Formats: sequence, structure tokens, C-alpha cells
Amino acid sequence: MDDKKIIELFFKRDETAIRETAGKYGDFIRYIAFNITGLREDAEECENDTYFKLWNSIPPDSPEFFKAYIGRITRNTALSLYRKNKAAKRNCGVYVLLSELEECIPDPVSVEDEVEANFLSRIITDWLYTLNEEHRAVFIKRYWYGDAVKSIAQELKLSPSEISSLLFTLRKKLKRELTEKGVNI
Repeated sequence: MDDKKIIELFFKRDETAIRETAGKYGDFIRYIAFNITGLREDAEECENDTYFKLWNSIPPDSPEFFKAYIGRITRNTALSLYRKNKAAKRNCGVYVLLSELEECIPDPVSVEDEVEANFLSRIITDWLYTLNEEHRAVFIKRYWYGDAVKSIAQELKLSPSEISSLLFTLRKKLKRELTEKGVNI
């Protein structure tokens, strides 16, 4: 079913919207959630939470890019669950992933920092479009979807060290871009 029709079902409060979303995007949701949480059970919990959050946010939201909207909700849900689990010392997989970007991106800690976070998001998005398609895909696969370096390397038929080196170079370029735009790191 077309995304616009699924969104219409949400607006009509028709529970078929959840089934249609699950059929079309369930694998996508579990993929993102599993890459962040590292546990099948947690990925399934995030999937259910994502459907619940979609139900509660549409309406009033009417997302233009439904898949990206779902991805954002899933990612945020999985990161929240990860933080909760980290506090319980259950999982450290994403810690490595986030620590790689730690040098480049400041961590917003207060509500006032949200404005700066939106500014930061715009800079990063613009920067990503300056990269060639392969480099942009590698960066997004690693830092948005949480793919393992080894997995990215296999997909692109490169060595893990080549991917690690590329990611290191991209992080340096991002840090330089952010510094030039006046972002305090």
C-alpha cells in the first residue's frame, strides 16, 4: 500500500494502518532497532513502541517522508532503550558507535541546546550532500543505521581497515566543517 494511503488510515484512526505499516516497514524497523540495541527482544520491543508512537503522533503529524519519519522514531526509541540498558550494564555495542562521533559532535544536554542541535543537524545534512554517493552511504550506514564496519566492508567489497580509515577521514572532515561553521566541539 502507498504511504499516503497508510497515513490516511492513521488519520481515520483505522487500525489497519498498523498492519500495513508493519507489512511494509517491519523489517526496516527491526533492522535499525537491532543494530542499536544488539538484542532481538529489544528490537521487537522497539518495533512495538514505534507503532504505538506512530499511532499517537499521526495525527496531528502528517509526515511527508513516511519511511524517514518511521526511521527517526525507531532510532530514537532504540537509543532510549539502549541508554536504559546501558545503565543496567546489559549492552555496550552502541557505545563504540557513538564514541566514534563523540569528538565531532557536541552532546546536547539541555532544552536550550535543542536549537543548536537543529542547527547542527542542518549543517551535517548539507555536509553529507557534499560527499560522493559511496562515502555518504558509508557514513549513513555506520552512524544512522548502526551497521558494523565489517558488514559495510563486505557489502562494498572492501577491507574493514579501508572502511575504518574512510570513516576516520570522514569524521575529520565533519569536525573541520563544524568548526568552520562555528559549532563548539
